[in-house]
Parts: sequence; C-alpha cells; structure tokens
Amino acid sequence: MIYLEHNKGYIFPYTNIKTKDGVSIMKILLYQIRKQQNLTLTQLSEKSGVSRAEINYIENGQVIPKVDVLCKLAKALGVKVCDLFLCDS
Repeated sequence: MIYLEHNKGYIFPYTNIKTKDGVSIMKILLYQIRKQQNLTLTQLSEKSGVSRAEINYIENGQVIPKVDVLCKLAKALGVKVCDLFLCDS
C-alpha cells in the first residue's frame, strides 16, 4: 500500500508517494510543470480532457492518478509520462 504526502513548499510543491513505512518512492511534479508552462488549472483541463477538480486533487496529494489520466496530462503538457515523476530511489 502507498500513501500520499503533499509538500506545500513555497517554490516547489509536489505530491510525495510513500510506502506504509514512510519510505518515499517518488514525487509527482504536475504542479511545477504546469506552472513552468504558465497554464492555469482550467487551461490544462481544457487541453487534456481531465477535469479541473481531478487535476487539483492530484496536485494537492488527495488522489493517486490513474495511468490513463497521466497519459492525457503528459500529452497536453507536451512531456513524457515519466517526466511527471521524480523517483527517490
């Protein structure tokens, strides 16, 4: 089982995916990439077909995104799915 922890740091907030033992597995970097591209939640939602609420939940660490959602977001952002993650291992 994995858990989410959201880091609301001033410059680089990210969603940290951890094991039940608290070991960090990877970070979801959706917020940083969206901001680098100067996109609002609404704009990314329109480009990707993913609801604004779901993108917000992902960025705030409330859900772990499904693969199909990650594919849609990556395509809309012009990046590879793997670019959405920073692995800690």
